[in-house]
Amino acid sequence: MKNWYVVHTKPRREKLGQSSLQWPRIGNFFPKIKQPQRFHKKEKIVFRPVFSGYFFVQFDLQRYDRAVVFARGVKS
Repeated sequence: MKNWYVVHTKPRREKLGQSSLQWPRIGNFFPKIKQPQRFHKKEKIVFRPVFSGYFFVQFDLQRYDRAVVFARGVKS
């Protein structure tokens, strides 16, 4: 049965962890927020994670536990 779990990532590796877990049977949710930021007197829109260091995955724990734990960018 698929349930939602929180994945703790390595520092600033949320996007890497989320992209390495884009499998057909593993759903993921990586919420981002749009923020303006100034770069050299110009304002630019950047997307930052809502929960820094975390994202959510939906999978069958008994079948894909090792695949999620050992994915690139995942800490635990």
